[in-house]
Amino acid sequence: MLRYRQILYGFSVLHTEDSLFEENPLPLLLKLLDISTRDFPFKELHMYEIFLHFFIIIGNHNLLIKNQLYAQKTSRQKADDQKFDAVTDYICEHCTRKLTMEETAAFAGFSKYHFSRIFKEYYQMSFPEYIASLRISKATELLENSSLSILEIAMRSGFSNLSSFNRAFKEIHNCTPSQFRKMAEFSPDS
Repeated sequence: MLRYRQILYGFSVLHTEDSLFEENPLPLLLKLLDISTRDFPFKELHMYEIFLHFFIIIGNHNLLIKNQLYAQKTSRQKADDQKFDAVTDYICEHCTRKLTMEETAAFAGFSKYHFSRIFKEYYQMSFPEYIASLRISKATELLENSSLSILEIAMRSGFSNLSSFNRAFKEIHNCTPSQFRKMAEFSPDS
């Protein structure tokens, strides 16, 4: 009998005013306390039945809360999706100039740290890696379709100097911009 009371007192702080409860579990707990003080046939079985009913109510309540949190998260993710569509456009439009994560995070309405984390989730790469890939893509197009100097292409693509451009380009294409241009000139597509 004492053991049941100890278990039941663990549930003494139930917020039954929570409107998500389909049924108030408090009367079941009171009924359990009452039964635990009396002696009659099949007492244990009757208490077990009430415990099961109690845990079904609590389980349904927790499932309902979980579903509501999922729905909220989904709507939050939808809002983030819309923000990141705008962020993608913003980055593409401004990637050829000095573009900081702080500036882009402010544009999106996020803190720098939250933006960095979410950005990596969406793009599967860091902000600097994404900017570099956009710049290299632009540079690749200019190398294939213009007679601009390598330095001019680096500057127009958003790189601050030739060595950072060469390093980033080689990392993606496994060759220097000059080598790439020569290969593009001899390509059958040219």
